[in-house]
Amino acid sequence: MKRVKACPAAVFLVYELDGKVVGFVRGAYDGSRAMIHQLSVHPKYQKRGIGTILVKEIVKRLQKMGAPTVSATITEESLPFWKKIGFKRKPVFLAGNW
Repeated sequence: MKRVKACPAAVFLVYELDGKVVGFVRGAYDGSRAMIHQLSVHPKYQKRGIGTILVKEIVKRLQKMGAPTVSATITEESLPFWKKIGFKRKPVFLAGNW
């Protein structure tokens, strides 16, 4: 996270409750695309709106940096959450090992 913090393109937000970190979100805007790369809320604190708050805040900050749209890297399992907060599924093909 030290490298993320040092990168001017990155946004890293933490949600604390009673002095404990219970959630975080990480994303970046490279001048062309804004992407949410990671969202995590501790299982004990899920279904309380924390993920929604984190996503709305990072989207706001990425847009303030100039991003016209914001995408997210998600799992199939998390798709209902993302749809509920207004994201739409788009077909994407990823390649790796380079």
